Amino acid sequence: MRVGSVSFELDCDDHEPTLIAIVVLALRINHPVKILVWFLAGGLLTTVAVGIAVVSAVQEASFMTVSTPTVDTVIYLTMGLLSLLAAFVLLRRRSVG
Repeated sequence: MRVGSVSFELDCDDHEPTLIAIVVLALRINHPVKILVWFLAGGLLTTVAVGIAVVSAVQEASFMTVSTPTVDTVIYLTMGLLSLLAAFVLLRRRSVG
């Protein structure tokens, strides 16, 4: 497909029928956002799980060298969670006011 000076390839992947079925199902119910959010959350969880599995497999390979991080992983996770909490608080404050 060509739109202006940009061309798009329509690629039929294996996951498209599932996506179409979920959207059709979501449009037939009273609260479509709820099912679409759960579908998105499931896709995110699957992606993260596969990513962790790949990283674990690569780390166990002999060609991978292990280095010690300069900052502990717990600090990164704590800062990420605090950032999410701050965003939530700011969002709630904005919607109330």
